[in-house]
Amino acid sequence: MNAARPSTRRGLTLVELLVVIAIIALLVGLLLPAVHGVREAARRTQCGNNLKQLSLALLAHEANFGALPSGGSKAGHQLSWHAVILPRIEQQSLSDRIDWQTTGGLPVNRTLSRDHAVVAFFCPSNPADTQRGVFASSVVAGVHCLTQHYNGIAGPVGTNPASGQPYPWLSSAAYHSSCSGGSDRRGVATGGVLFIDSQVRAAAIRDGLSNTLAIGERTMGETSWLAGSSHSLTWPCDTASVKNVEYEINFVEAVVGVAGNSRPFGSRHPGGAQSAMCDGSVRFLDDSTPVAVLFSLASRAGREVALLP
Repeated sequence: MNAARPSTRRGLTLVELLVVIAIIALLVGLLLPAVHGVREAARRTQCGNNLKQLSLALLAHEANFGALPSGGSKAGHQLSWHAVILPRIEQQSLSDRIDWQTTGGLPVNRTLSRDHAVVAFFCPSNPADTQRGVFASSVVAGVHCLTQHYNGIAGPVGTNPASGQPYPWLSSAAYHSSCSGGSDRRGVATGGVLFIDSQVRAAAIRDGLSNTLAIGERTMGETSWLAGSSHSLTWPCDTASVKNVEYEINFVEAVVGVAGNSRPFGSRHPGGAQSAMCDGSVRFLDDSTPVAVLFSLASRAGREVALLP
């Protein structure tokens, strides 16, 4: 009878186990950035789709009414361009709830909640806590601000690099009597296509629809989509749905303090921010884009086309 052969199987030694764990950790470390990159690419694509949808809605409004919607009104209903285009982004039921005869649309504003958030107004790369219908920090007397990440381009604030002349703009006091002195908030530019009480026709965009910005990302803090001329419907010096172009993309606001209506455009996308042109196309603007080029893109008839990239 043959004696049983001793088993040749053995377990992993401690050193071998540590090597395997190290290899797995290395592979995970290599894969995670790739996974993150794929996810960000998908979010950036969705963000671009949002901007295209909004810009096409603006063009549809211009085709139907002969002009782009007002960026926001300083009198009457005081509602934003976001509210005006709701029927053109499949939000007719939400538009029907707005009281267009009441200042600020207050009756509907008090009843809206997270359930009424408009996904097309949110950049998916922004933190989830800003992708919501209301935010409590701006509730004043029961009035809620409804958040959005896409501001209309009011125009540039500064000097036209082609003509050497200042771009047109209104001081805060010029568009609201309660704003003066230290409450200037940088005023509101009027050289773009969406500003307070604007009614810009496509024919007036003389620099060309494909060379002129209509909408830009501004995800560095929440602003309202319902209000047009005031952030919380009670803060008349600060526009909510439109912003000036005065600083570079993703410019650090702390360098200049609170810049009011000129708070810089920017995003959570690496390297820059997305924007929509007046022809409905979407364009990614790098952080390194010179401010003179941004001025050229933000003005509708500045004749600075030669400066564009």
